[in-house]
Amino acid sequence: MIPLSRMGIGLALAVLLAPAAHAADDNSFDAALKDPSRPPYDIARDAAVKPAEVLAFANIKPGATIVDLIPGNGYYTRLFSKIAGAKGHVYAVVPRYGWTPPSPAMVSDAALQRRALAEDVRETAIADALHVADTAGYGNIDVLSFAVDQFGGQFSLPRQANVIWTANYEDFHKQTAAKANGAALDVVGLDKAIFAALKPGGVFVIEENLGTAGMGLSAAATLNRSESDVGDPNALKAEVMAAGFGFDGQSQISPNEVVLRFTKPDEAPRDQRQYTDAMSGYFGNTMISETPRHVFFHEDGTYQELGVPGPQAVQGGRWFSDSAGHICMLHDFDQRGTLTCYDIPSRRHVGDSWTSDTYGIGRMIKFRLEKGYVYPPGALTVK
Repeated sequence: MIPLSRMGIGLALAVLLAPAAHAADDNSFDAALKDPSRPPYDIARDAAVKPAEVLAFANIKPGATIVDLIPGNGYYTRLFSKIAGAKGHVYAVVPRYGWTPPSPAMVSDAALQRRALAEDVRETAIADALHVADTAGYGNIDVLSFAVDQFGGQFSLPRQANVIWTANYEDFHKQTAAKANGAALDVVGLDKAIFAALKPGGVFVIEENLGTAGMGLSAAATLNRSESDVGDPNALKAEVMAAGFGFDGQSQISPNEVVLRFTKPDEAPRDQRQYTDAMSGYFGNTMISETPRHVFFHEDGTYQELGVPGPQAVQGGRWFSDSAGHICMLHDFDQRGTLTCYDIPSRRHVGDSWTSDTYGIGRMIKFRLEKGYVYPPGALTVK
């Protein structure tokens, strides 16, 4: 008997890990903006957004690996996809929050209602991003939704990016101001994870409305978006630079809107990604957790995860190691687009047992590696 067939596996791992091209096309912006598949509501925004200027400043090029962080309705996701082209790739990243255990003050009906509302909003955001990715002509887009507050700050990608872009940086400070699920988000910790997720020489680009200098980031984030997004631009620069970035300039696209560009130094340390050879002990065998969950990792970059019968009893998709060395599992079926990362040790052998803070939240879980494919009682299997 073999594990579940690799059903629902979307783009091949070769697409996820294909090398980025470097040649820029002077006509790529114009072609992307004139693409007939762009929806009318995107085109209506062009005059105010000035996308050609913004894209040039953000160093968006054909063949690049580009991240649209908090993609909204996909305005920039679509443009990034067309410019990156067949040799590039776009990741539409929808953040999740709440890995930090809630404080006693947050354990209330009102808190649970707020968390449920946040989950509803996230599911809608994932659905919007998947709608763009599933549209004909946008086959180079993957949707990832992961907990950015896990491991003290997480930004997990199948490969390092050339550009990470966001027009919603203030959302992270809104989480801090509201104390998401009872604990403030460590924004600098997240910025450090973003730093690690970029290639040396890559850029982190933030488009924001500006408030009053001296206001401070968290205070500004509590205001309505039309009033202020991030407040003091100097405070934002200092915060991002504290993660290791160098400030590389800004472009004023309107009296109260600016695009800030930060660069990862060329001499930055390489990432800690675990490659296939480090995971070879898992292939053809079963990792079993005490929860219990049974996981099959495969050399071709796919996985299946089985539990006892019930919701989420069967999951599958693609696995990869992120820049921090965590093993990440991107669901292609059941909760498509959801990415879950674990602190799973490499170079394990059949018969090994271990205990680790797998989720990065202080919860120790026992694991063991058993020979062959081992199924939980009643799990769905195929011959």
